[in-house]
Amino acid sequence: DTNGGEELYKFRASDDTIVLVADVAPGPADGDPGELVVFDGRLFFEAEVGGTDEEPFVYDPVTDVVTQISTDSHPVGDDSNITEMFVFNGTLYANMETNGLGRELFKFNDATDEFELFVDLNPGAPDGRPNVGENGVLLDGDLYFSATDDTNGGEELYKFRASDDTIVLVADVAPGPADGDPGELVVFDGRLFFEA
Repeated sequence: DTNGGEELYKFRASDDTIVLVADVAPGPADGDPGELVVFDGRLFFEAEVGGTDEEPFVYDPVTDVVTQISTDSHPVGDDSNITEMFVFNGTLYANMETNGLGRELFKFNDATDEFELFVDLNPGAPDGRPNVGENGVLLDGDLYFSATDDTNGGEELYKFRASDDTIVLVADVAPGPADGDPGELVVFDGRLFFEA
């Protein structure tokens, strides 16, 4: 609108009005907020700054303040290029770019209010590309999803164990360096069904 392109708004239940929460990208540019997740009483989301950089932000409804979040791999002002955020086992995680390690999984640290690299699924520069948003399902408390680790054989099926917060390979469906490319994950009758 006239306040500056596509930005974050809220519909207040108290008086049925819609108000601007933050003009993340000042002026006519679009902040284009997305990946909205509520965690620990605050709203986390990604938005564009500087026209192209996609960064993590948090809105505190108590203070009515929006703050850009730094990461241990990307200081404020760098491009984190977030593709998803999700809550698992009481912790907030984000899939974003790292400096030198590709796209990997980050964990939000409540003590520092920053995202920290949680695991380098695909060691070195290549992307681990954990895909929870499209392929993530829960079975017996564990989170199943697809990710890439070239040392174990391309894009395959993994699970995030709730018992010890570790990520382990479930199956190398396409043996060797080929991608099994698992998808369409569905839990039925206590089992996990998928195509690969």
